[in-house]
Amino acid sequence: MFLNITFYKISKMNFKNSIKFILLFISIFSFSQSQNKVTGLISDTTNQGIAYVNVLLIKASDSTLTKGTITSEKGAYTIDNIACGNYMIMSSYVGYKTAYSKPFYLDSDYIVAPITLIEGELQYI
Repeated sequence: MFLNITFYKISKMNFKNSIKFILLFISIFSFSQSQNKVTGLISDTTNQGIAYVNVLLIKASDSTLTKGTITSEKGAYTIDNIACGNYMIMSSYVGYKTAYSKPFYLDSDYIVAPITLIEGELQYI
């Protein structure tokens, strides 16, 4: 009888500790999956930063939108909390042609090479 009660208490304790460990592992794993950030600069042909440019983080494989932001007054941008993966930056602004970065693999903080927007008009097909 004493052996059964002792085993029950130990089993119950191990089960609670196992649940705590699993929850801790899941929270750490999910938290670490989205800690990367991408930063960069959007400028015109005179190397002046362009304010309020639309900056989209898209998946390199199928151009699915992941996140987006706009540039600061000086043309800088930051996109936070991104999971690891292959991405590209797409930037667009009225009066300029849409431009893309080269594809990159994100597994830590990443600085995208400066993107230069070229003036141009919309072309209708």
